[in-house]
Amino acid sequence: MKANYGTIGILLIWRTCGLFDCKVLFSKARQKMFPDFVFTDDSSYLKKPLDLYIQRFPLPVHLVHLKERSGLIRSRLEGSKISKGKVLLFLDAHVEVTEGWLEPLLYRVSTDRKRVVAPIIDVISDETFEYVTASDTTWGGFNWHLNFRWYPVPKREMERRNHDRSAPIR
Repeated sequence: MKANYGTIGILLIWRTCGLFDCKVLFSKARQKMFPDFVFTDDSSYLKKPLDLYIQRFPLPVHLVHLKERSGLIRSRLEGSKISKGKVLLFLDAHVEVTEGWLEPLLYRVSTDRKRVVAPIIDVISDETFEYVTASDTTWGGFNWHLNFRWYPVPKREMERRNHDRSAPIR
């Protein structure tokens, strides 16, 4: 799975996350792969504490403070204006990543530059804080109430994929 991905810009939106968030992301990041991190502060209450926190990260971070609450999509667009990455990766600020999380996503993008990809998302239980590996036989989507839910991959799709769980879901 070797491909030329180009440079990657990681964009995180900050609104109500604590200052401890994204440490795992930075511990797994490599300078050569990630030329820039862009944090967009969607008018959070943190201001100066966030500035001081960002200065401690081992890689350069560009911080954009929005003057008024703009929402997730507008905040992402503002951050993307200053990113230098050829591939833009949008993450939630509270995300935790594992070894090998990025390469499969980048490989799919490298085979088709118009492709939008999303990973299977592991979960940390909100009751026990246990790390729970996500099922690769589910896909995430929104119901009619716009609530995010996990849905089983239909049998016909599993058959189309020849039961290859690493194949994309259509």
